[in-house]
Amino acid sequence: MKQFYILIIISLLNLNYLSAQITFEWLTATDNGSTITETIDGITVTFHGANDETSDVIINTPSGYCNSSNNVSWEITDTMLVSFSFSEPVDIASIIAFNGRGQSNTYTFTAIGGENSPVIASIVDGCAPAVSLNWINVTSFTVSTPTENQFGFDNLVLKSSSTLSIFDISLKETVNVFPNPTSDFIQISGLIEDEKYIIYSVLGEELKNGVISSKEKIGIQHLNKGMYFLKLENGNTLKFIKE
Repeated sequence: MKQFYILIIISLLNLNYLSAQITFEWLTATDNGSTITETIDGITVTFHGANDETSDVIINTPSGYCNSSNNVSWEITDTMLVSFSFSEPVDIASIIAFNGRGQSNTYTFTAIGGENSPVIASIVDGCAPAVSLNWINVTSFTVSTPTENQFGFDNLVLKSSSTLSIFDISLKETVNVFPNPTSDFIQISGLIEDEKYIIYSVLGEELKNGVISSKEKIGIQHLNKGMYFLKLENGNTLKFIKE
């Protein structure tokens, strides 16, 4: 019966993750002069101007601009190309784009990494609705326009699948974690050889790592009560409860 309730909890958590997204709104961003960086849930995005040495990028418009209600990242040097890069491959849902000179033109969004098609968006009087990108496995992307202007961006939204991979719970029954639930330590049965492991919280935060064999124990006294995931190098991901 206890295992049945645990499975229900896991299912509910998975539903929550499916609806979760990461949105870069530049509220906690750092202005580095020629680049802007922001880190959310361990993922860092960097906004680059046309040239990392000479470009002038700023975080401005705290009351929003056009259809944005928060901070906007701007490249205030007239240019025809800017770019974004990420600390790890991500899946991108959408972004809001602006023209700082209030002009009407087109922006071409081109992904680097994955097999994704370019997206062309129309900017009308300096504003545009959220541009739907729907890219997967992207490491960076560029935004270009036929004529020089000042680029502005807000609400860069990542899809939830970028943060879900560590929770692909293994259905293999040959490797198990015990005792479960537990309060002091866990052990892994069914290991053929020593395995590297990482313990994650339900939010995907790495809490502990090391190497384990089937005869060793992993101390978890320092963890708070709750559910955790133990990911092994062999591909198995096991859930356990700290009481």
